[in-house]
Amino acid sequence: MRTHRSETVFVLTMALMILAAGQALALRPSTEEMALRDRWVNEHFPVSSVATSVTNAAKTPEPGLMVWTNYGPAVCNRLPNLPLQIADQKFEHGLYCHAPSRVGVVLPRPGKTMTAVIGILTNPNSQGGSVVFSVAAGDKKLFRSAVLHRGEPGVPINVDLGGVQELTLSVWCTEDGISSDQAVWGDATVALDDGQSVRLGDLPLREPSSRNRSALGIPFSFFYDGRCSDEFLSGWKFQEQRDSSKPDRITRVRTYTDPQTGLIVRCTLVEYAKYPTVEWTLSFKNSGDHDSPILAGILPLDIRIERGTEGEFLLHHFVGSPCQANDYEPLETALPPKAETHITTQGGRPTNSDLPYFNIETGKDSGVIAVVGWAGQWAAHFARDDGRGLRIAGGQEATSFRLRPGEEVRSPLAVLQFYRRDWVSAQNVWRSWMLDHNVPRRDGKILQPFIYVCTGNYYPGLMTEAATELQLLQGFLDQEIPFDYWIQDAGWYPCDGIGWPKVGTWEVDRKRWPKGLRQATDFLHSHGKKAVTWFEPERVAGGTWLAENHPEWIIGGTGGGLLKIGEPECRKWITDRVDKILTDEGIDFYRQDFNIDPLYYWRGNDAEDRQGITEIRHIEGYFAYWDELVFQYPDLWIDSCASGGRRNDLETLRRAVPILRSDYVGDPYQPEFDPLTQQNHIYGISFWMPYHGSGFSAIDPYVIRSLMGPIFGIGCDTRIKDLDYALLRKLCAQYRQISVCYLGDYYPLTPYNKTAAVWSARQFDRPDEGDGIVQAFRRKDCPEESQIFKLRGLDPQANYAMEDMDTGKIEQRTGRQWTDEGLRVTSANRPAAALFRYQRAR
Repeated sequence: MRTHRSETVFVLTMALMILAAGQALALRPSTEEMALRDRWVNEHFPVSSVATSVTNAAKTPEPGLMVWTNYGPAVCNRLPNLPLQIADQKFEHGLYCHAPSRVGVVLPRPGKTMTAVIGILTNPNSQGGSVVFSVAAGDKKLFRSAVLHRGEPGVPINVDLGGVQELTLSVWCTEDGISSDQAVWGDATVALDDGQSVRLGDLPLREPSSRNRSALGIPFSFFYDGRCSDEFLSGWKFQEQRDSSKPDRITRVRTYTDPQTGLIVRCTLVEYAKYPTVEWTLSFKNSGDHDSPILAGILPLDIRIERGTEGEFLLHHFVGSPCQANDYEPLETALPPKAETHITTQGGRPTNSDLPYFNIETGKDSGVIAVVGWAGQWAAHFARDDGRGLRIAGGQEATSFRLRPGEEVRSPLAVLQFYRRDWVSAQNVWRSWMLDHNVPRRDGKILQPFIYVCTGNYYPGLMTEAATELQLLQGFLDQEIPFDYWIQDAGWYPCDGIGWPKVGTWEVDRKRWPKGLRQATDFLHSHGKKAVTWFEPERVAGGTWLAENHPEWIIGGTGGGLLKIGEPECRKWITDRVDKILTDEGIDFYRQDFNIDPLYYWRGNDAEDRQGITEIRHIEGYFAYWDELVFQYPDLWIDSCASGGRRNDLETLRRAVPILRSDYVGDPYQPEFDPLTQQNHIYGISFWMPYHGSGFSAIDPYVIRSLMGPIFGIGCDTRIKDLDYALLRKLCAQYRQISVCYLGDYYPLTPYNKTAAVWSARQFDRPDEGDGIVQAFRRKDCPEESQIFKLRGLDPQANYAMEDMDTGKIEQRTGRQWTDEGLRVTSANRPAAALFRYQRAR
């Protein structure tokens, strides 16, 4: 979700020292880029304690409302489509919140009393709901209401503030859960000590990531017992341990310990030897004997950069995968002086609405990539000052909790990569770093591009059965279709009456698979093929074995809901259960789906002083579960399916690959596959993720080439004998010849365009090997029969042979000619898909 509405200065204004765009090695990190990273690290993570520019002077907070936690946005004075109303009483002023909610209030002067009318919003689209309101100053409770229900008249309150200037307004869920807990602080007004008054709804509404910091230098921040870390962290005991045993990185563990409460803050920092990249993660441990004070507003990424003298800040960000035609659409947001942009995911899945990957241009051919690595509800804030500075802050969207004695939690991952080149070329350095240091490896090797077959959609409710599935698989073999994997999608477990969504009984349905999935996997293994099998352990449906036998492991109980995978006993059970199925059924590749927005369950499960803990524990458990599976099965690959591509954060991609980049494979109102959308999905996702895939059922070159990528899926019904299998074999053979190029550098050769009236083209280049591919698409309404595309990344002095893979025609030209004069592609047909491969002369 995107809304538009600062901290050591790091100047990205060195002179440009980038090789010409056409040079073969232009996309490897330069000496200047490495020096930029090293300088930044030395300034922000010096060997001694905190950064030298930190000051301890507390900065007076500005008057306003700080939303520490809230389910959805808090809103002042009026809602977009509803009046601010409790029962029959309407208000022109006030504050709307959805429990669980904790909003900090900073007044312009000390407050004497606060008055308001409190209750649940009148909303004809909602039912039920019950909440408790409270007002506090620090740890001192000033007011707490009884349980209030929807439809009840508003309750007037008059709270003695006793001269405080900061207070906290909270609304909490009750035993009936989070649903419809829509709270109103109607006409909320504070009488100040000077006789004036202030309406709370008229104060500016802020996110924790937008708050002003009182110090400069350290690139993270948090609040502890109501004070910002800038005010006290330099006074805590500091230690650093350095590990340079790995030749490709240096790891530093920086520890700060509070002598009063025993809180230990640990920052684990990694500097990469061959990339201008640095990352860090925070952890917090209570080593004391009592509950800690409140930790809140944890921002593992909180930095300030400056632009150069030429150009202006430009933020490149991307739509996530909400299952729409514009999944992965690249977006640009200009950041002129005083501009602000706030971006979050929605529903708790990290790539549900927006990607947590950002590229910020700081001027001509310079910038920084900033990434928030979190498999849950993240938020990022970009705030421009009135000079040349930009603040970038991000992390878990809502944190406000105490730690129990001995308890420890972690933060999201923060990553920065510095560049001195155009922003598209910088993305290729990112892609190289992803392949060298992030994508999963088995026996030291990355996953090679592959072809899979999947036919689950031919069954009602995806409820496959052995005889038909073996018939379909035999058909692929008979037609000599060269696939590597078979995907057994959802529906292989007992799910009668509902179909595949009825998950929670993790055993093979022996009515449909009398000999188990082994009937298929043994057959595949005998032909040199492997098996991928779908699971969805985190969602539990009512009426299943888990819901009936272990409701205590489910947020939602017997009715189903979200599995408490963060609880060790629960996680051990599901790990052992899946482990047994993998072994018994001969499964080679584990596919995990996640068809539920978890935020509703996480927020509703947290106690008042534990906001954010359920989310943290779930994410820790999710990764621990995968890590244990791979520990048990060192050769096991994992697919990060989550309603398509809704959970592809960085730490997930360190463990898994997204076989299906999006569940949107065509117009939902038309039965035909929509190739244009697949071209655009690949356009956006390839900037960030080297691996991704999709599938098709229509044997058509335009369709198939539109979705060709590192992972390539076939869903044909091989029981139909008159399909054009010869064409399919040809297209698969072409894919085999070029597929490795998809892991090279990526260049879009045309602007992003959602219409059918243009050409679209993309290039994948392997500069070290001197080869690559070009794909060009004349869309169905494009009037031009011919288009010239200027290539990128080629050695200007070398000769390249360009082959048209349809006609076999080969054209020889220098790299400079291909980049300056371009490749002309012509097609009399529309739509049409051209495919070229090239090789540098040796």
